[in-house]
Amino acid sequence: MGALSLRAWNALTFLLTYAAWFVILIWIRHLEPPFGWVSAFLLPLIVSVFVWPWFWALYVCMPSPRDGVCLRAGKLLFLACLWVALEWLRSWLFTGFPWLLLADSQWRMCANISLASIGGPYLVSFVIIFFNLALAWYCVNFYLAQRAKLRGVKAENLGASRFVPEFYAALLLIFLGAWTHIARMPKPSDFVGYVRVGFVQPDFAGILKWNPDLASENFNVVRRLSESLKSARVDLICLPEAATPPNVPMFFTPKLDTYFENISKRANAPMLFGCMAYFPPDGGANPRADRAEKEGYSQNCAFSVSPKGGLGRGFYAKSHLVPFGEYVPSWCAWAVKSVVPVGGLRAGNGEGLLDLEAGGFPLKTGVMICYEDIFPLAGAKKAKEGAQMLFVCTNDSWYGREAGAWQHAAHSALQAASAGLPLVRASNNGVSCAFDKFGRMTSSIALRDAGGKIYDASGPSKVQDFPDVMGEDGRALNPYTLSALAPSPLLNDDGSVYFRGAGWTDLPIYKSSGPTFYTLYGDWFAYACVLYSAVFLLWGVFFANKTARGASYKNA
Repeated sequence: MGALSLRAWNALTFLLTYAAWFVILIWIRHLEPPFGWVSAFLLPLIVSVFVWPWFWALYVCMPSPRDGVCLRAGKLLFLACLWVALEWLRSWLFTGFPWLLLADSQWRMCANISLASIGGPYLVSFVIIFFNLALAWYCVNFYLAQRAKLRGVKAENLGASRFVPEFYAALLLIFLGAWTHIARMPKPSDFVGYVRVGFVQPDFAGILKWNPDLASENFNVVRRLSESLKSARVDLICLPEAATPPNVPMFFTPKLDTYFENISKRANAPMLFGCMAYFPPDGGANPRADRAEKEGYSQNCAFSVSPKGGLGRGFYAKSHLVPFGEYVPSWCAWAVKSVVPVGGLRAGNGEGLLDLEAGGFPLKTGVMICYEDIFPLAGAKKAKEGAQMLFVCTNDSWYGREAGAWQHAAHSALQAASAGLPLVRASNNGVSCAFDKFGRMTSSIALRDAGGKIYDASGPSKVQDFPDVMGEDGRALNPYTLSALAPSPLLNDDGSVYFRGAGWTDLPIYKSSGPTFYTLYGDWFAYACVLYSAVFLLWGVFFANKTARGASYKNA
């Protein structure tokens, strides 16, 4: 750190932080022009505001070889807590954008995210930062000790310690995560059965869904793909957000409910799907109605339908709307009313579980629409309401065919692990997959037509009918190739998630082990990190500076 002045360090780290997030979020340029490119330049700047302060603190508070053990440990703890505090603030300020918290980098490593059941993604982020800082200090200490040995002086003279408690504390956290993972793993007696979940990917690009000429094709593709899943004997069919054109909403379009009910009957399976809903003016029936109710309003919703019961009476309305896409924040009311055709939506209250039964299991389902799953508490709140499964329906076609869909999917694994509930994810195109209650991705298989090609609904071609094939170890095999199944989302023959088609996965259901600690107590760990960071900063401003001034006075 000494090679750079604080001013140079701040400038360099801010530029590097902005550049890194610009690359990470470059896919956002695919949004409605010119808003896409404006967002590609401005959004990384906003995120950098919540990331860069940590690098400033790293320069100022990085432990020195001359620090005592307590001060050194306190500084490392502060740096780890500050990272968490900044992530937590990012999830609330400026409408909230907790995209890709550090914990999300571990989404394919079930053992690493097991601590999310205790403290949410924030605890996982804390462990990553604290362990790496402690490991770095351990390496510095080892270097100083070896340097002292070569010089023939005591290690203490160069600031090296014989015992580095911070490193062993970090190892203890790693062992705690491993123990939590092992303790949470189900016993054979906990396994109840499987629910075969079907996915439908219509693959209609976001903005094209407003093209009236594509409406008929959209409806036919959704119907054919959904009904084709009957050959896979699925217990549940999941469709993405706005599965049908947004300008054809529920509660306003005649026979749209019948359209979904008929599909459910033909496929002989209940369905979960996203669909726009329009609520007409109340006609003055309620004198206390607000302006939206009097004039009519639209909401981004999710519904359930069953072969016997038809369209469910309950529905879920999206509560975290996309700023400038689905609504204009009040602090920016002077801006244009909307930048894409779906603007001006009304937010829901965040409540509402969908009742359904699949595979003989009652599954009260908590829904997250679009980017709602990036908010750490979203799944835990659903679990606290009594949800037995989580459902994420999204339209990742807005992101283009780059890293955006994969980045988005990472949050779903953390939601499953945090809430301790199985999660099903259906995307228009992108990552359609499922996670068990521990955050482990299941194996997905794409449906094929009679010619062996992935069925894309290009015609009423008959799909292959096949038996369920089991290996000698009792695990399911791919019925088309007889090969062992590896955890994966829905993929085509090129290994891409971007395609039109349908498929399924067998989602394991386990006995309930009760709510997770995170479900019960929410962001308690984030609050603790915010408190410690604030106390440490106040101590640094007042006590440490006062001590330094006193020492200078005595020396004078």
